[in-house]
Amino acid sequence: KGFFSDAGLSFVSWYPDKNTWKFDKTRWDLVENPNLKKYHRILDNWRNTGNIYRQEQVSMVPVACLDIKPHHKVLDMCAAPGSKTGQVLEAMHTQVEAGTVPSGVLVANEPDPGRCKILAGNMKLFSSPCILVTSYRGESFPDILDSDGQPILYDRIVCDVPCSGDGTIRKNPNVWMGWHPGRGNMRFHLQLN
Repeated sequence: KGFFSDAGLSFVSWYPDKNTWKFDKTRWDLVENPNLKKYHRILDNWRNTGNIYRQEQVSMVPVACLDIKPHHKVLDMCAAPGSKTGQVLEAMHTQVEAGTVPSGVLVANEPDPGRCKILAGNMKLFSSPCILVTSYRGESFPDILDSDGQPILYDRIVCDVPCSGDGTIRKNPNVWMGWHPGRGNMRFHLQLN
C-alpha cells in the first residue's frame, strides 16, 4: 500500500495529469492526531520546497477544464493565494520535454497588495521563468506587450473572483460559529463593481 496508506492516500482519477492524489484525512487530522503527525511534517516540508501544492479538489476543476498547453498565454485575474496559478504552471511544464521551458506565459494578477505578496511567495516555489506576477485592479488592467510591441492576446483566462467563503463551512465547521448573513454579503460591493 505504501507509506501514506495510514493517512488514507488515494489517486484522483478524474484529474488530467494522472499525478494527483487525495487524503481522506483533513489537514487538522494530520496535525492533531499523534499517529499522523509524521505525515503532516513530510507534506509541509514538500510544500515548502515546492515539490507539492495542496489544494481542494473542487478548486482544481476550472483549470482542469481549460486544457492548458505549454504555448498558451494565460491570464489569472484574481490569482492569490496561487492554487489555480500553480495548476496552470504545472500544466504548462508537464507537457514539455524534461529540461525544456514552455514557450507560453502566465500573467498572475492579484489586485490586493498583501495577497499579491503571498502569491509571489507561493509562485517562487515553482521556479518557473514563465510567470509574471502583477497587482492591478481588474477594471484598470493594462495591456502587456510582447517582444514586437503588440498587446498579448490571451488563449485562456482564469478568474476566480472573491467570494463569501461560505463553502469553507464544509471543511471547517468552526466557521459556522461566526457565520451570519452579513458575512455572505461582505464581498457583494466588490463583485458588483
